[in-house]
Amino acid sequence: MPTATAPLPPPAERLDTLPPGLPDLTLGFGVAKWVEDLLIQPNGPRAGQPFRFTSRQLRFLAWWYAVDEDGRWLFNHGTRRLSKGPGKSPFASVFALGEFCGPVRL
Repeated sequence: MPTATAPLPPPAERLDTLPPGLPDLTLGFGVAKWVEDLLIQPNGPRAGQPFRFTSRQLRFLAWWYAVDEDGRWLFNHGTRRLSKGPGKSPFASVFALGEFCGPVRL
């Protein structure tokens, strides 16, 4: 009778699809500062405290708002696809508020 084996983990290139490192030019850190200075965590264990990005969320923002030397976007579309539990919904809400009111254009 065959025995069940544990599934192999997915390859690293499927786990982290962002480019390596951080972009040279980005508006992402200005957006992150705007969010962390003005937005409050609405619920959960950090309710009432300033919203704070995780390092992976901050890296995504940096790449999302990456620009070239002429101020043109490096990317014109993207997807944030993660498993259950890493905070996609709160990040999407904060991202939308940043797009609506934050410093996201030159």
